[in-house]
Amino acid sequence: VETGSQLVADSGNVLAEIMASVCEVADIVDGISVAGRDQLEGVRGVSGSISELESLTQRNASLVVQLAQASGHMTGRAAGMNEALGFFRLAPRASDGPVPAVPRRSPQAAVAG
Repeated sequence: VETGSQLVADSGNVLAEIMASVCEVADIVDGISVAGRDQLEGVRGVSGSISELESLTQRNASLVVQLAQASGHMTGRAAGMNEALGFFRLAPRASDGPVPAVPRRSPQAAVAG
């Protein structure tokens, strides 16, 4: 009987150690779960930031295209103004030196061009 009692007591001690180990494992699993949730939130934040950067890049590309079109339009307008005003010549000043010979066009030809 004494041996049986000792075996029961030893079994109780072993079961207590097993329960303590199970609790430790459960705590570790909970920690892993919390870390996984935190990591998921971080990945979602990074994904959102990347999406926002992509959107900004697309808007910037669109603005660059619009700027290029406006620049081309302004270049054409400047060339037209240059041509339209090409018939105006100022009298040379003595300090300007010689004025190169430039054929004069009539205002009608400059506007029609």
